[in-house]
Amino acid sequence: AYEEIDTSFPEPKGHPIQTTIWYDSNWAHDQVTRRSNTGLMAYVGGTLVKAYSKRQGAIAAATYGSELRAGREASIEAMDLRYLLRSLGVSLDGPTRLFGDNKAEIQASTNPKNAQKQRHDGISYHLARECEAAGATIRYYVPSEVNLSDGLTKALNTSCHYGLYKIDGPVFCENWDT
Repeated sequence: AYEEIDTSFPEPKGHPIQTTIWYDSNWAHDQVTRRSNTGLMAYVGGTLVKAYSKRQGAIAAATYGSELRAGREASIEAMDLRYLLRSLGVSLDGPTRLFGDNKAEIQASTNPKNAQKQRHDGISYHLARECEAAGATIRYYVPSEVNLSDGLTKALNTSCHYGLYKIDGPVFCENWDT
């Protein structure tokens, strides 16, 4: 696999910029439909350029499927962001870093030998896996307590919310329920 780069883009100028995406999912969040939520935060350098929370289109049978769909959304956003920056003549510093809090989804997306049995999970897996194989993205595991996109998928108590979004970076929050 390889990342397609348009040759008609302007010559990159300036210092290379790192792109980062934090993503998360909240399985069966909607009490009526049982659809999951996806939360995503995209950064260019240290600047937040996009954040959203939206309900997933399909009902996931397990947390893994929900997180896999969130990972797919992060991969799509990464490719869109990389394309936009390159079309503006911005030099990129390596692959887009994707931070998620589900070890199974990250292992599946980075393991070329993994096989998906269900078609809807397989589509998400193959898209994410192709981005990884092309070197356009690289996934990292972060605990849920420090995942910046966690606040976009569920309600957090005041100390956890402000701990995640303080200016000098996230802090660990031990008790999410108080």
